[in-house]
Amino acid sequence: MARSSSIFVLLTVALLAGCASSHKRPPPLIVPSARITASYFSETSRSGLPTSNPQSISFKGALELQATWSVFRHSNFAELPLLASNARLITADAGGNAVLPSGVLTSNARITWNEAQALHAVETNEHLVIGESRAVLPFDTTVSFRATDGEGSPDVTLNTPQRRFIQISLARSANTQQSQETLQLGVTVQNHPPQDPRSRVFQTETALTSVPLHGDPAYVLVVLPFRFSGSDAIAAAGLVKISRGKAGPDFQKLVEQCKTSLATPALQEHLEPMWAQSLRRALDSLNQSDLRRAALVYMAGQSNAEICLDVASVCDDAMLAHISNSIKTDAAAALNSADRGRLAWILDSASVTAMQPLLYKATLPPELLEVLTIHMGEPGRHAAALDDIMRSAASEQDFLNRLVAENYIYLEDNSPASRVRAFEWLQKHKMAPVGFKPLAPAKQRRIALDNALAQQTQVNAAQGAP
Repeated sequence: MARSSSIFVLLTVALLAGCASSHKRPPPLIVPSARITASYFSETSRSGLPTSNPQSISFKGALELQATWSVFRHSNFAELPLLASNARLITADAGGNAVLPSGVLTSNARITWNEAQALHAVETNEHLVIGESRAVLPFDTTVSFRATDGEGSPDVTLNTPQRRFIQISLARSANTQQSQETLQLGVTVQNHPPQDPRSRVFQTETALTSVPLHGDPAYVLVVLPFRFSGSDAIAAAGLVKISRGKAGPDFQKLVEQCKTSLATPALQEHLEPMWAQSLRRALDSLNQSDLRRAALVYMAGQSNAEICLDVASVCDDAMLAHISNSIKTDAAAALNSADRGRLAWILDSASVTAMQPLLYKATLPPELLEVLTIHMGEPGRHAAALDDIMRSAASEQDFLNRLVAENYIYLEDNSPASRVRAFEWLQKHKMAPVGFKPLAPAKQRRIALDNALAQQTQVNAAQGAP
């Protein structure tokens, strides 16, 4: 009996000890080694809008942003909407197509711009703040907030070895027609491919969406299934507070930092603009025949290479392969230097060059001859004129200047059709001579051209031009 009582007491003590241990609080979250940075770009993401001149950016009405990065032990955010359900474009590098209908690295990401929902999601989940950064956001500018893994092996296959990171970018365009202002938001993840967590070649993926500005301040929360090295947290989140900038020494300090960063981009960490990130995988896709057309169309659309865009949409596979092979090296260099104007010229000039042999032989398909006519006017229909233009043009601006000069020459052509096509091209570019009518008598046309030349001479003289 005494032995049975002893066993009962021991079992009871063991059970009580087990219950007590089961209610122990988990150990505190380990602070990961993460680098928190903010970078500026004088452009509006990869929306296709032209790059702004940093000197022309106005800080009147600039927004003030505060990004707070946290890590979470658990990912209890099922009540938040999926980022993929809001994203209008998802791109990937080194692991996906140029344009994907759904993401891999961002597939379980969550997003909300509902203030109450965002703050509640953070407060009710065990988290640890790992860093904050502040910035201003004027029009025609992008701010990128990045949290970079401070440990683990970097991807050494890139031009500059890079570590794993998560990034939230906000872009603000002055060319909005909406009654309520919205910001373009990009969420970028650079990480191991999901199917190969030990890979030394990282995959980069970006999802784009728009965020409406409700209230002052407004909030946007992005939660990502990202593990920083050396921490047991399984998710990370960036909470961005967006408020109207208020005059004061702190705000002015942020403005000065922004101006310095935009004027001297070499001082900031090497972070590619969002549009350049999105085009790297498209460039790789040119090697695959089934993806080549979509990739080239995508690259042309994102760099405003209008000639290439139309050619890639209608040309045959042989010309498509020719253009793709001729741009690879130069296009990669343009992406490395984040020069969108240079990239556009590389794509356009390669497309024109690919059509020249067929134009010489008079075997260029009608749809491509129409492309040359639309974008070049009458010179685009003549092999010799086209050859002269391409030999002397080294940039989009050179190309445009030569087209203007050549189309003016064709205004005096004996062919009425040639004069009409040249005049329509000049008129489209707002460079047609005032009072000129391509079907008017020769003397009347000559007077209009002489008057236009005299007016231009006066303008040049007033501006001190030769």
